Amino acid sequence: VPLWRGDGVSVKQLVEDFAQYLYLPRLKSPAVLLDSIRDGVSQLMWQTEGFAYADSYDDKKKRFVGLRTASIDAVSTDGRSMLVKPDVAARQLSAETASEASSATGSDTGLLSRPDTSKGATAGTTPSSTSVLQPLPKRFYGSVEVDATRLGRDAGRIAQEVLSHLTGLSDANVVVSIEIHAEIPSGVEQTIVRAVTENCRVLKFKSHGFEAS
Repeated sequence: VPLWRGDGVSVKQLVEDFAQYLYLPRLKSPAVLLDSIRDGVSQLMWQTEGFAYADSYDDKKKRFVGLRTASIDAVSTDGRSMLVKPDVAARQLSAETASEASSATGSDTGLLSRPDTSKGATAGTTPSSTSVLQPLPKRFYGSVEVDATRLGRDAGRIAQEVLSHLTGLSDANVVVSIEIHAEIPSGVEQTIVRAVTENCRVLKFKSHGFEAS
């Protein structure tokens, strides 16, 4: 777990912490920590099990610059790059998305709103002829196939481009399920069967198993 300093912590500070404090796990080299950071940022469930990454923090605007949760090519230790708490990152990403949508469509945010009835019905119209308020959708579902060899990258993009919008809603109850289907014509060695089965058990898969055909 990152040693947070407020809403985030610089990557350089983390490297120094692991080198200084004896109660922290010993690392073979700083590269091990940087690899762990890349993995944490690309987690599909980054909002509960990971964190976000930012190039820097703008003190004047009170916002993180270059904030992202998808996979990153390289982690900088220049003293400006930071890890950001997931709840803080989700709020900023949600606000930025809403701002971009508003700028692109003027005052129209794309959300349905109630018609203005404060001045009464427009001349020549009756209440029955005015536009009828449409109910806002209350559920979302989605299914997508991702490249098994690039799960971290694709999952990170899904988390940033789709999940962040939904989990940013105050009363949202979001459930993400992962399904794995594998066909191996040549068969699976017992060592792999045991390893996968045990790992599924540890990771609390609701259901899993191998089939002969």
